[in-house]
Amino acid sequence: MRGRIPIGLATLLGVLVTAGRARSQDCYQSSMLSPSPFMGNDGEIFKLADGSLWEVKYEYEYLYEYYPSVIICPSRGKLIVGNKSESLNVQLVSRARMGDSSPKARSNQAGEWELFEETSLQGSISGMVQQGRIFKTTSGNVYEVTGLTLQLVLELQPEVMVLRDGETYKLVVKGFEEPLTCRKLNNGPNSQQARSTLAGAWELFEETNLQGSISGMVRKGRIFKTTSGNVYEVTGLTLQLVLELQPEVMVLRNGETYKLIVKGFDEPLICSKLN
Repeated sequence: MRGRIPIGLATLLGVLVTAGRARSQDCYQSSMLSPSPFMGNDGEIFKLADGSLWEVKYEYEYLYEYYPSVIICPSRGKLIVGNKSESLNVQLVSRARMGDSSPKARSNQAGEWELFEETSLQGSISGMVQQGRIFKTTSGNVYEVTGLTLQLVLELQPEVMVLRDGETYKLVVKGFEEPLTCRKLNNGPNSQQARSTLAGAWELFEETNLQGSISGMVRKGRIFKTTSGNVYEVTGLTLQLVLELQPEVMVLRNGETYKLIVKGFDEPLICSKLN
């Protein structure tokens, strides 16, 4: 007695046959490079071996797949993972780049995300991630979260895939529940242009350490000196109990206002520079 063909497999064969009749490149086989594991949940962005980027839409599958083989059908917006019987709804985020690494190739059409960089966030990332939080990558770029999000995280130098659409960036961080919509605060490390800023935008001013042991209550009026010799007074409202020894600090500048992001502190400090 012949076995029956599973419904999912029959559907897949039907898709492939129909695709072959309509257009030979409508469905094709590939492999998934990232993330690992692939969950198959709404909003998850994944990269295929051809360099194309896709986003899962309206699915919550919790697949836990590691570098699976897939069949992707772009015109239908369907993804079949490994030997799974059901397809997932997906949407193209960025087309594959055909080996052109020139500056021109890094530009994209309006409304289309492109792959900007694949790197890692610097250091230990813990606590609440929300609008206004700032991250630096090991490649030297600095990003500020501008989109609405609220995530409690604990990751050590997690991998991050950065997408770009004009002046808006999307950080897909390994271990985070959802991507982060951000803006970029600098133009890369050691760039002279990175020292200039538009009105209303923060620029990276310096990366250094606070001098000595920092303990007790941090509030408006407290003064800090950095190992680079700069002196800052807290002018913004804050109330934090801290105990840190010569903590690292990233200082951002917007005109005459400075923002100190101190390792181990719960939130950034709005300050003025006294020297």
